Amino acid sequence: EEFQESFQNPDVGKMWRLLDFQPDECKELFRLLDDGDGEIETGEFFEGLGKMKGPAQAKDIFRLQKGLDKLQQRVDEAMGHGCSR
Repeated sequence: EEFQESFQNPDVGKMWRLLDFQPDECKELFRLLDDGDGEIETGEFFEGLGKMKGPAQAKDIFRLQKGLDKLQQRVDEAMGHGCSR
């Protein structure tokens, strides 16, 4: 709630928009920044924003897809399906 309310503060909301985040993205942004404890500490906030900085490039998306393919293969093998993607 506190995180979502920050978008309603005119000064803070302006900073969010400068970082290219819109109020309707606050729940997704919170989930991305949160480490699972339901709170965002200052360190994880700035670390997470730093990782989101800049546009995704094709090589980044390709690297991510390859990692997901390998993970899927391991899951399939662990479950005994033996299916590969």
